[in-house]
Amino acid sequence: MNKSVVRNYAIFVCITIFCSIALIYVLNKNFSALDSAEELLSQSHQVISDLEQLNSNIQGLVGAQRGYILTPDGEDGKAFISEYEELKADTGFTIKSLKSSLKDNAEATVKLTLIEEKIKEFTKLLESRIELIEKGQATKVLKDIEEVDDLKGEILSLSKDVFDGQYRLLNLRILDLERKQSNYFSSLVIGIITTAVLLILFNWFLLVVQKKRYSAELSLEDTKNRLKYAFEATQDGIFDWDIKSGKIFYSAQYFNLIGDKDGERTGDFNDLKKLLHPDDFEETLNKINMYLEGALSELDLTYRMKHKNGRWLWIQSRAKGIYNEDGKVIRLVGANTDISFQKEYEAQLLKKKDMAESANNAKTEFLAHMSHEIRTPLTAISGIAEILMKNKESFDGRQKKLIKTLSNSTSNLKNLVNDVLDFSRIESGEVEISPESFNLLEMMEEIISMMSVKAAEKNIQFKVNHKALNDDAFIGDRLRIQQILVNLIGNAIKFTEKGDVKVTITQKDKKDGAIVEFKISDTGIGIDEDKIDLIFERFKQEDGSVNRRYGGTGLGLPISKNLATLMSGTINVESKKDIGSTFTLALPMIVDTDEAQKTPSPKMIKKLNDKIKSSIKEESRVLIVEDYEANVIVLTYLLDELSIEFDVAQNGEIAINLFQERHYDAILMDVQMPVVDGFEATRTIRNLENENDLERTPIIGMTAHAFVSDRDQCIEVGMDSYLPKPIVEKDLKKELLSVLSIDSKDKKKKAI
Repeated sequence: MNKSVVRNYAIFVCITIFCSIALIYVLNKNFSALDSAEELLSQSHQVISDLEQLNSNIQGLVGAQRGYILTPDGEDGKAFISEYEELKADTGFTIKSLKSSLKDNAEATVKLTLIEEKIKEFTKLLESRIELIEKGQATKVLKDIEEVDDLKGEILSLSKDVFDGQYRLLNLRILDLERKQSNYFSSLVIGIITTAVLLILFNWFLLVVQKKRYSAELSLEDTKNRLKYAFEATQDGIFDWDIKSGKIFYSAQYFNLIGDKDGERTGDFNDLKKLLHPDDFEETLNKINMYLEGALSELDLTYRMKHKNGRWLWIQSRAKGIYNEDGKVIRLVGANTDISFQKEYEAQLLKKKDMAESANNAKTEFLAHMSHEIRTPLTAISGIAEILMKNKESFDGRQKKLIKTLSNSTSNLKNLVNDVLDFSRIESGEVEISPESFNLLEMMEEIISMMSVKAAEKNIQFKVNHKALNDDAFIGDRLRIQQILVNLIGNAIKFTEKGDVKVTITQKDKKDGAIVEFKISDTGIGIDEDKIDLIFERFKQEDGSVNRRYGGTGLGLPISKNLATLMSGTINVESKKDIGSTFTLALPMIVDTDEAQKTPSPKMIKKLNDKIKSSIKEESRVLIVEDYEANVIVLTYLLDELSIEFDVAQNGEIAINLFQERHYDAILMDVQMPVVDGFEATRTIRNLENENDLERTPIIGMTAHAFVSDRDQCIEVGMDSYLPKPIVEKDLKKELLSVLSIDSKDKKKKAI
């Protein structure tokens, strides 16, 4: 019986006892009042009876005295005298009885006193008359008759007054008795009804309790069955471990897990030890002890148990401690679940993951190899196309068209290769942001110069507003930022047939840097609102006709968005079909506070060739280390254009020998070559410099690899900088300017 039922039962019993006591008290009080009223009524009857007796005695005294007067002699006279004496004594006794009964009634007591005095006079008069008879003076007796009658009348009158008062009191007491009898019977009826109601309520209460108990028993039975079915459905084995005694209770399902029949196990910890895998025992025991000591907040174990057929099952065991008053675990109650299938599935997933990684590595190696194989000839094609474009005025009209076609096709092919390989590197997580100090205005002027030509070819206006930019140097990945902007502006020009393309740049200064926002708007074909997200998916454009009409791989925007994300930036787009689009690139950048790093943005930049010629010494000599003949032709042409002397080595071994024979102001080092590759050649040259205390020779790496960490690997082996293939003329000349200029050499000498 639960506490609530016990409490209600106790309250009901208390109420019943209280009501019973109150009923008994009321009945007893009414009974006492009734008894008192009956006593008073009986008293009134007695008083009236005594008064009647008193009156009768007075009459009897007169009658006995008169009988004696008439027959004084003989036996009759004696009989009358004897009767008189008896009546006189009885009268005195009656008077005393009346005084005792009416002692609380002052008025009646006074009248009884008068009656008693009158009776004394009356008896005295009667006795005096008897004396006269005995003396023979009968004539005198006759004279006293009137006086006797008067006294008798007074006594009877006083008695009547007392009688009338007592009669009235008797009527009042009868009424009071009737009222108290009514109250008593009413209380008795109420008591009987109350008792019946209490008995009914008590029986109802017992019935409710019994019903609840029965419902609770049914609910408990249902819960037990539900729990049993749940355990059977989950296939979990339940255990209850008494820590102190070491005894363990197992459910039938527990034994089913390991293939045993219920009762085959002894039910203690030693029995459990026999089932655990030896390699899992120590770790399992340590975790259990840590939980018992309070070091772990929950107990969740994974271990192997031996099935009866000899195979090992993976078991996940979860348990909860039951604590005593001291906060110590005295019992562990939990469940074991067979997770062998899950473990097997995880092993399969791991195997598939390894296979996928292996396939991905194979793909990476293939793409890296293909990158080298494609970029190496592409460098020659691109270089030759640039050389021909610079000298196109020496050709006739038809040849100029061929040269322009070659240049455009080379540019498209280079962009296609770069997009595919860039996206592959982004997917494999090998793209790293390389922050450096650069002037944003200078970078924008280069982009404007490049994009203006494309816009002019399509006869559309190209406008750039960068008035909001401060003349600050920023720290960021200049090449990646330029790549994103060239992609976004190039797309705007490509998809615009008429109208204009506008670029608006704003700079919002912050405490630790600035947010630079590039907004590229066009009046091109636009994008359907429900397809805006589609353009950022790889290999996808708004529709197939766009691809057929304008060309492209569909990788430019996904690459740009990923690069922006890597730089903690965002690319957002707003567009309306057939009206135009606005792409917004927002990049957080750090302002370079080092004044030496700031480069003012010149309004007029000299030609790069003239700048290099004016900045280097005439005796400067460069070593070209390249095994691909076409690339050698392009590189030698560029160096001839700059009037720089050079030697050529077809592999790293020849380069090392040439380095030992003479001094070079810079080395252009290809990475992948036969005999000795560029990495090994660089290491050897650096070792020779250290051993012979030689001045450090700038080495510029040139590689067509796309997936190894090219820049980091080049720098790690000792190269000073890195140029990816196909080599861009402008980038190559900038690198040469940085290592061959007089200022650069002077700084290097001072550093040494």
